[in-house]
Formats: sequence, C-alpha cells, structure tokens
Amino acid sequence: MEANFFRFMVGRQLITDTLPENANHWGAKAQ
Repeated sequence: MEANFFRFMVGRQLITDTLPENANHWGAKAQ
C-alpha cells in the first residue's frame, strides 16, 4: 500500500514539474 502511494505521489510530482498548466487545471478542479 505505502509503495503504491509513494509511486502515486512521485508520479503526481513529476506531472506537476513537467506540465504545470495541466497540474494547475486538475488542482483547480479538485477544489
């Protein structure tokens, strides 16, 4: 479980770093 969560967080961070506009879109949608 923890390993999957860690992988998810790393993947999310990579998306945030490489696609800031896409991350901002989903971030705004989550709120």
